[in-house]
Amino acid sequence: MGYLRDLLRPIFRLITSPHINAICKKTEKEFDKYKGKYIGQRCFIVANGSSLRMEDLDRLADEGEITFGMNRIYVLYDRTKWKPTFYMVQDPTVIRCCHDEIKKQVKNSVVFVKVPGEPRYDISGAINMKIDYSRSEKHLSPSFYDGKKCLFADGRSVTYTGLQLAVYMGFKEIYLLGADCNYSIDNKSINKNSYPDSRMYSPDKVGMPPDMAYTFSAYEVAKENAEKKGIKIYNATRGGKLEVFERVDFDSLF
Repeated sequence: MGYLRDLLRPIFRLITSPHINAICKKTEKEFDKYKGKYIGQRCFIVANGSSLRMEDLDRLADEGEITFGMNRIYVLYDRTKWKPTFYMVQDPTVIRCCHDEIKKQVKNSVVFVKVPGEPRYDISGAINMKIDYSRSEKHLSPSFYDGKKCLFADGRSVTYTGLQLAVYMGFKEIYLLGADCNYSIDNKSINKNSYPDSRMYSPDKVGMPPDMAYTFSAYEVAKENAEKKGIKIYNATRGGKLEVFERVDFDSLF
């Protein structure tokens, strides 16, 4: 099944490319408004690792921090006052299975979505972006894009896309939270223990475990590119396996 999927993927992308380019063109001006908008400021990219604490999210809300959320983070909304400033989704499985949920739950956030290629899954009001898989699918060293033409490089993680988007927006300091990079696996699939809330898990709404070796190499590329621009990326996650970025104590940031 995996072999067939890999074989058909280039054909699917060729077929859907005109729609993807057209819908990205529609929101390109809106996308461009965010280039360098937050120069000198800091932000938090909130991933969905099991270490994520609701009191930490409440703290982000109380302090008025600029934040990014992703995928099914909205499941936590009934447990915290926090809502992300920006919401991102790029995983085709999440987009297809959670299309209606996303439209309903993230109305208070600016939404960035990787266009799935099928018009029925377009998300009205979202700012569309494209992901270049040309290097990741060939297991070549990851790229790090500047957001030109709404395009970012794949690092096999939406968090990596978030880093590129944050750099595009001009943030001086970027803090990762809940980026455990430590998945609990059953039968080669992510299980509910990988999340801060078991409701975030559903067999039909989660993909296969990411290639963490590739993602870690992508994070190294992100660190290098950010530092060249005078931007610092920190890991404020409580625990986890991500050691690419300098660790900081979340509580010390306030």
